[in-house]
Amino acid sequence: MRTGWTSLVATLMAGGAFGAEPFARVTIPDSDNIVPGQQVQVTVDVFAPNFFTSPPQFPLFDIPNALVTLPEERSQNLTETIDGVQYSGIRHSYAIVPEMAGTFALPPVTIEFSYSNDGKFVRGTAQLPPTQFTAVSPTGNDGTRLPFAARGVGITQTFDRDPAKLKVGEALVRTVVVFAGNTQAMLIPPLDIAQTPGLQIYSQSPRLADGVNHDQTVGSSRTETITYVAAATGAFQIPPVSLEWFDTATGATKTASLPAVSLTVVKAPAAIVSIAPQVDDAVRPPAHQQTTRMIAVIALLIAALGAAFIAGRHWLQWVRQWFWQRRKTQENSEPYHFRRLQDAIKHDTPQNISARLDDWCRAIGFRTASSLAAASGDANLSRQLEELNRLLYGSSSPEQPLDRAALADPIIRCRQARRRVAHPTLRNPLPELNP
Repeated sequence: MRTGWTSLVATLMAGGAFGAEPFARVTIPDSDNIVPGQQVQVTVDVFAPNFFTSPPQFPLFDIPNALVTLPEERSQNLTETIDGVQYSGIRHSYAIVPEMAGTFALPPVTIEFSYSNDGKFVRGTAQLPPTQFTAVSPTGNDGTRLPFAARGVGITQTFDRDPAKLKVGEALVRTVVVFAGNTQAMLIPPLDIAQTPGLQIYSQSPRLADGVNHDQTVGSSRTETITYVAAATGAFQIPPVSLEWFDTATGATKTASLPAVSLTVVKAPAAIVSIAPQVDDAVRPPAHQQTTRMIAVIALLIAALGAAFIAGRHWLQWVRQWFWQRRKTQENSEPYHFRRLQDAIKHDTPQNISARLDDWCRAIGFRTASSLAAASGDANLSRQLEELNRLLYGSSSPEQPLDRAALADPIIRCRQARRRVAHPTLRNPLPELNP
């Protein structure tokens, strides 16, 4: 928090009289206890006088020896009064993971947006103030091996069947899940799955997931799937699994582990042998004819199955690709985005209406709804967009109703006008026979 207030003071001093100008503020909670490998939350607040007419575009930037990501989470709306001027703010957070000990500085990134000034749409920018944080290696760590830094790390496992009741030739599927808070799934290290003598092991690619809810805690997970195949009878033991991690909440190194698992493999039951039917020797074909016919039938079956498999595989791949391309084309089309916009205007929240409106505008070649309104010259459309933005980012009561019909009407008329220009009515070039 101390870093954030220092950034705000520096911004105010740099602005002199400040005035009704946009500005940005940065805060880093718990900036005094950061270790390499820990995910650092950097909160950026962008303020503008009056209210925003288009949301800030938070860019992704690079920091040497650090991983910077912009989590997909909903921004938070703010209001603040400074020197008698009311500001609207939008808050978003970056996730930065230092890869080594040292001091890391945020670059002077410029954030673009637009806001209302005396009833007009004005383009504005805000620059990140000088902000830095320091990562220090934990006590006793020489920095050559970074610990996995997180909170609430735990390991669980499940089996698709009882490990004590396996038969020769059967497969046992083991699912191991690592859950960790205050980190990202891609930062969770892989587990050391040791070989088990007497069992064949097959591992699948891990599944990574962020935003996972576990025991009322939101975090990330890494899921490992291992298959064990029993080739012989006997008693076996799957070795234990452990993961060392650094608890950022307590500042101590801990270990999450799974115990060893015992397996018992027994012999598979013998196959039931059926009694062959009695065939009269008078009608039995010669042995060499039976062998020749059997070989021919088997060869034909193998050839037919091979041809069907090859044809089916290519046909299925073509059909899957055709359906995928068709779905992507539909999802990127203007009618698809316009239908979503219509549904949002009828039933959804103002935040989702604004998001669907931006998607439709990009589909027809405009970056924002404000630029579409300016290009169309429709005063009613500009007025309805300003009312929507005032409801989203202004200081009015959040219970103020949204006139959905008034918002939909200029949007529909704007689309109809654009379609008439893009697809003019075709006329017959030949004159009428009987004018």
